Amino acid sequence: MAHINKCIVDLLAKTNKMPATEHAAVWVPDGDASTCMHCLKTKFTPINRRHHCRKCGAVVCGACSNRKFLLSYQAERPLRVCISCYDALTAQQAEADRSSPPPSTFVTPSQRSQYEVCSRP
Repeated sequence: MAHINKCIVDLLAKTNKMPATEHAAVWVPDGDASTCMHCLKTKFTPINRRHHCRKCGAVVCGACSNRKFLLSYQAERPLRVCISCYDALTAQQAEADRSSPPPSTFVTPSQRSQYEVCSRP
């Protein structure tokens, strides 16, 4: 275990990345779900495929997992999530956006002098 931990620390230092604060969900095995775990209606067949929510790991149908969301701790692109997780994630994001301060329009004295120099004839 010590060797694995040292390798992780070395890799993080080498790539200038921070350790993950959140980890990917454990997926429910395909065999444990013969129907969608959200709508409870859709039966899975060779034609009607199973999908896993990348946030909670539930086995869901295509209609219940037709959304994508950026889970930055897992990938650099948006990933398939179920409707429930999508709603929760977008609500969290909206709350974070509301609580963050607006971008600053403060001009420092040095910036002000630059503007004054530029505006002189």
